[in-house]
Formats: sequence, structure tokens, C-alpha cells
Amino acid sequence: MVAETMGIWLWIVPEKYKDSRGQEFTVVLLDSEGIDAASSVGYDDNQIITLTVLLASVLIYNSQGVPMRRDLEGLDFIAKLSQRIQVRSNQGDGVKQKDTELFHRTFPYFLWLVGDVTQAVPRDCKDLKDYLLKKVFRDQDSASLSSSCHQSQQVADSILRYFSGFEAFQLPPPTVQEDIMTTLNENRSQVRPQFLTKVDEFKTLLKSILLPKRSCFDGQLVTGEGLAALTTLYVEAINTPGSVPNVQSAWETFVETKCINARNVALDIYNTRLWEVLSSKHPCDNDEIRKVHSDSLEECQRQFMVETTGISTITTEKYLRLLKMEMVITRLEKEMVQCLHTLMHSELEAQRVQMQNMMAANMKQAEQEREAFVKVSQTLEECFLEVQRSIEENMKLTKNKTALIARQHKEEVLRENAKELPRDKMEGLFNKMSERHMDEVSALLKETDGQFEGAKPVTKGTKVHATNIWTFLDEVPEVIKLRSEAVEDLQKKITETHQEQ
Repeated sequence: MVAETMGIWLWIVPEKYKDSRGQEFTVVLLDSEGIDAASSVGYDDNQIITLTVLLASVLIYNSQGVPMRRDLEGLDFIAKLSQRIQVRSNQGDGVKQKDTELFHRTFPYFLWLVGDVTQAVPRDCKDLKDYLLKKVFRDQDSASLSSSCHQSQQVADSILRYFSGFEAFQLPPPTVQEDIMTTLNENRSQVRPQFLTKVDEFKTLLKSILLPKRSCFDGQLVTGEGLAALTTLYVEAINTPGSVPNVQSAWETFVETKCINARNVALDIYNTRLWEVLSSKHPCDNDEIRKVHSDSLEECQRQFMVETTGISTITTEKYLRLLKMEMVITRLEKEMVQCLHTLMHSELEAQRVQMQNMMAANMKQAEQEREAFVKVSQTLEECFLEVQRSIEENMKLTKNKTALIARQHKEEVLRENAKELPRDKMEGLFNKMSERHMDEVSALLKETDGQFEGAKPVTKGTKVHATNIWTFLDEVPEVIKLRSEAVEDLQKKITETHQEQ
């Protein structure tokens, strides 16, 4: 008979189911190629059944007609599963009692579905399962068994020993008409009611034994992500010559990869949260860092547990401890950075204050120097004005003396000419000239005395810091001395003029 299913087909059932604890799970149907199909070879059958057993939580073996003892010979692949599958990482030679327990825990529930059954089970058997256990799987005397019977007994023992449970169910023929048999979906109204009733009973039985896939460790369930990862690992091992898929190693590989990824995700969340909270708070104290660390740690632990759903707490505890250690190290690094930041901030603040003090001192010194410069400038300006006034007065005095000398010369000329005049006229003229001359001399002397009396003395006691100013001021007394000598000479000339008159 030509097989219609090639390899393994997968379909996710849209309906959600719940286990005995009320936990919801998803059912994935694996439709595999039939054993001993005309187009297949024995090696392909072994690969397909091995992968199906590794992935399934319930294995439905479908056959036609009431099974007989000899029919177990076609299930010899079951007896060889222990050779094609390893359940422990440190697998040794032979199958030990611990290996049998692990097989029983890991292998699916075996459900034998027998179709097109028209015969009733023997009267001493209450149902098909009872019939198989008593008539087909019965333990016979190994000494009297032939090689084929011995092989059938190994198959029966393997089904009961390795698989987690065993159940059997029979279905009557849906119809006796061959044309309807090939088109049951289109001719559902012509299907026998007994068949439809049995199908409903089979669904009820299937739901009662349907459980999530378990790993080789107690308390650990295979999630959808885990199923995908295990499928990849099993297929790689099955397709590698000389390699045997190892249940424990595959699960540990998945768990390690999953826990590491979950730890990295949680650590990224932790670092992101610390950055979001603390980046805008510089500087911040260590108490605030510890509070953010505590809040972030709780959030990351919840995220880690969600990511590792289905993995036992004992397994995830190791990775959770590593996660906490990394977070504590990160927190300590933050505290160390904060301490260094605080120290640097204090040092920079001290340097800033020092620079401000130095700038303030320099500004004060500059202000003092500016005030001193202003005072010197004012003193120099006063000296300059005083010298300027002295020069102007000297020029005025010189002008007056020049005018006086000119008049004296004119008067001398007049005196020479007056000698020729009569004596009375000459004396009157001389008297007028003498009076005018005395008035001019008195006015000149008065003006000169007033100039000396109003002069502002300039001494070396004046605070002038420029040495060239000292030189200039030293010349002022000499100028006054020269002016005094000029006045004395003028007085002598006036006295001589009086004597001549």
C-alpha cells in the first residue's frame, strides 16, 4: 500500500486544552509516515519513529484488525529504541534500572488504536486493552519460545517498560461500501452511526490522557520554544552518522541556552532601568542607587522567571544567582563611579573656589594699582597746570618789563630834549614823568608781590611715582629763583632811575 503521508507533518490545534491542574496548554499534532510503507526504507522508518517518540507526549499507533501475537513482530523498532536513544548524558553500556525510569518518564503515552474491528474480544477480556495485556502481551516461558516469539515478547515488554502509559481503543468500520470509504468527509451522512459514536468516545479517552510534554527531569515541561529547539537538536543528531540523540544532553543544551538568553534579557532591562533613573540625577547618593537596584532586581527576576517558564526552579536557580551577582557587581560599579564623581566634584569645587579667590585678589590688587595711577595722574595734572600758570605769569611779567624799559628809554629821550626847554617847564615835565614812573613801578612791584604770594609751593613730598616727574619738579625752584633775580634786577634799575632823576 502506498503511503499518503511522507515524513512528518505538523499541525497546531487552534483549541486550547487544560491539564488536571487547570494549566492551559497547546496541542501540536504530528502525522508521521506509516511503518513499512512501500516507498520507504527501513532506515527512514527508524529515523521517523525515533523522532516521533522523542517529541510526542502521546503516541497513537494505528493498525487494522484485531492484533495477534505475530503482529508484534512488526513493532520490533520499539524494542530497539533503547539502542537508538540515550536518556542520560553519561550513558554507559547496557540499560540500567535508572535508565528504565528515565525512559518511562521521557517516552510518550502509548495508545494503540485499532480500526475496522468487526470481531468481539474474547469473553474473558473486558475490552481491547485487557485483551492485549492477557492474550498478546502475555509473558511466556522464554525457554520454549522461538526466535520470532522471543522478539515479540521483547516488543511487548518494551511497550510496558519504556512508555509512560498504555491504552487501547477499537473502532468499527465506518461503512461497508468501498466508494464511501475513500470519501468519508464528503459522505459523512452515510457513515455508520456506531462509528461516529466510537469516534466521540475515542476523543474523550484522548483528552483524559493528553498531557504536556515532559522533560527528562521532574517538574519541567517542554514549551513551544523548547519543542522547536529539541526538534533541531534531535534532527541534527539523527542525521549525523554514528550519532545517537541524547535526551538529557539536548534538554540541558536548551535549558542552558534559554537561561543564558533570559539572563541577558533581564540584565539589559536592569542596565536600561538604572540608566533611565540615574542618568538625570548627577550626583546621586548610594542610598538612591541601592533603591533603584532593589526595584530593578525584582522586576528582572520576574522577567527571568517568565522567560524560563517550564524549567524547574532548581535548574534556574544557578542562573538566577549569576544574574543577581552580575547585578550586584553593576551596582557596586555604579557606587564606585559615584564616589569617584563625588570626589572629583569636590576637588573641582575646591579648585574653582581657589581660582575665584585668586581672581578676587588680583582684582583687588588691580583696583589698588588703578587708584594709585589715578592719584598720580591727578598730581601730574595739578603740577602741569601750576607750571602752565607760572609760565603764563612769567610771560606777562616779561611783557610788562619790556614795556617799562621801552617807556624808560622814551623818557630818557624826552629828558635829553627837555634840557633845551626853559627851567620851569623842564621841572614840570620831570615831575609828571617821575609821578607816572613811580605809579608804574608801584603797580609792577605790587603785581610781582601778588604773584609770589599766591604761588602754590611744590615740594618733593608730593607722592609721584614716576622718576621723570621728580626731575621736572626739581626744575621748578630754579625757575622761581630766576624770576626772583629778574625782579631784583628790575628793582635795582628802578632805584638807579630814581637817583638819576
